[in-house]
Amino acid sequence: MRPAPHPGPARRRAAWSLLLAAAVVLLGACTGQSDSAPPTGTTSVPNPGWTGSDLLWDVVHGPSGFVAAGDSGVIVSSVDGVAWNRVRTSDTQTLRGLGEDAGTYVAVGTGGTILSWDQPLTSGSPTLVRHASGTTRPLLGIARGAGLWVAVGAGGLVLTSPDLVGWTPRPVVTTGDFFAVTFGGGRFVAVADDGVIITSPDGVTWTTARPADGLWLWDVAFGAGSPGVGGGPDAGRYVAVGAGGAVLTSADAATWAPSPSGTTQALRGVGWGGGSFVATGSDATVVTSTDGATWTVQPPARPGLELWRPAFGLGAWVAVGAGGVRLRSTDLTTWTGPGTEGPAFFGAAAVDDRTWGVGTAGVIARRDGDRWTTVGRAPGQRELRSIRRFDGLLVVTGAGGSVLTSTDGTTFTPRASGTEAELWSSARNAAGRIVAVGAGGVVITSTDDGATWTPVTAPGTTTWFSVTAGPSGFVAVGVDGAAMTSPDGTTWTTVSTGTTKTLRAVAGGDKGYAAVGVGGEAVVSADGTGWVHVATPTDLTLRAVARNGSAWVAVGGGGVMLRSVDGITWTAVESGTTAELLAVAPVNGTSGFVVLGEPGHGLRSTDGGATWTRL
Repeated sequence: MRPAPHPGPARRRAAWSLLLAAAVVLLGACTGQSDSAPPTGTTSVPNPGWTGSDLLWDVVHGPSGFVAAGDSGVIVSSVDGVAWNRVRTSDTQTLRGLGEDAGTYVAVGTGGTILSWDQPLTSGSPTLVRHASGTTRPLLGIARGAGLWVAVGAGGLVLTSPDLVGWTPRPVVTTGDFFAVTFGGGRFVAVADDGVIITSPDGVTWTTARPADGLWLWDVAFGAGSPGVGGGPDAGRYVAVGAGGAVLTSADAATWAPSPSGTTQALRGVGWGGGSFVATGSDATVVTSTDGATWTVQPPARPGLELWRPAFGLGAWVAVGAGGVRLRSTDLTTWTGPGTEGPAFFGAAAVDDRTWGVGTAGVIARRDGDRWTTVGRAPGQRELRSIRRFDGLLVVTGAGGSVLTSTDGTTFTPRASGTEAELWSSARNAAGRIVAVGAGGVVITSTDDGATWTPVTAPGTTTWFSVTAGPSGFVAVGVDGAAMTSPDGTTWTTVSTGTTKTLRAVAGGDKGYAAVGVGGEAVVSADGTGWVHVATPTDLTLRAVARNGSAWVAVGGGGVMLRSVDGITWTAVESGTTAELLAVAPVNGTSGFVVLGEPGHGLRSTDGGATWTRL
């Protein structure tokens, strides 16, 4: 049975509006964005024989061997890419990018984190130095060249430093999130989630080489020995990869052209070594090229695993990813190495004792009691981002415009969405209209329970990560604090949330809306139009939020879990894990919640999120 319309929305929101007004007074200066960096200095303790399941975002090779880093501050190292050692740090910020130069390794991540070390991580107990970046925004990539370190991140952030000690922000022409930066051929190149590519000869002055078009670009590399302009010692080619198997190439970093990759899977990482470009991505996808123009799809490294970035060293490639994946290959056709089997779940839905999770490799899984069963897969095994339960209807969305629906929770039917964009979230209002949002500002709607979809014109090309329905209609949130509202799902208006931090999730209740995002950001609104920043007890990224009755739960990096009974005052709750928590959903018909995330990590609450047990 569908929820009934909410009569008298202004009257029902009155109490929440008063709370919001009080929050404004109490927070005062806290409504601004902090630009201060955390203290410097941290030490490490080696942990030989690491076999963890942490999501590893990046890997590099240097004089000390391979180093990989990822969720909750995990850093692991290996001399040969076979045996790995974990370095435990006092930092739980997720580390998203790695760089190396002349034996100095640098890791960057959420909260403006910058860590460096010079000693081999396998040499005993090296000291990791934390550097003050001057920002709390997430840093997602770093590279060295032209005498400078360049770090890039959320909200068009570009920082430079000659020595890792003092960092200077540089002006750029986009507010998209820069996911990677590389240096080669005498130029820096950075790529963003809105399709923007910028380039600089010195890291100080930047030029837009490709404007925003909504194409999510995940990584970029330079191939020093690949064919380039004029040949000779300066020959080389730049390759950027992204959503839907996108590959863009350039000989001069100024003019970019698409190159067919042979796959529609998201390509998360790309590197150069041994005379080849190697790009890796969803469902263990590996594609290779010697020139950046002609690509070969290699046998899957291990079907079902989510690969992020690769690195080359000592005649071998190492690719890392979800579930602690560390695969090694010397021929790009056979891969060996550890990795937790099973998908990472980016979306969750639940009713009574039945739970659904969707995620990597296009998996749709259902848990009945204490057992998981795969009940479906997206066409092409494209990564799935969300699953929402609207009474008896389940709607799944994901990469490549994937939409699937089910009325029994067992058979999932693929639907034509009319878009190739990554669809991150869906919501339904009391009138039965479903809205799905995604990358590049895409909005599509359905009035027949997801069987057919119609595109809707929405403002801009912002990536929308989440959408919900509430007392004033639909609200969507996304990159750099962007938000838009619609009373009916067809006419949309952008609104200011008062923050520039990317908002990853939004949920609606009878009295209003709450949105959460990077750096522990949380904003609330009674009507979806006027937003107020509220304090949370974390600076870790919050990836999901849900409401059940009067209780709200938000989860994210480092196993962080927050709870609120009004959506305004948030307290930390012990989750029992430091793994990345990626999805939270109400258990329909109860006062409980379920939380899913990295492989093997699931939690359930039966008391409104106050206490939790492992699934």
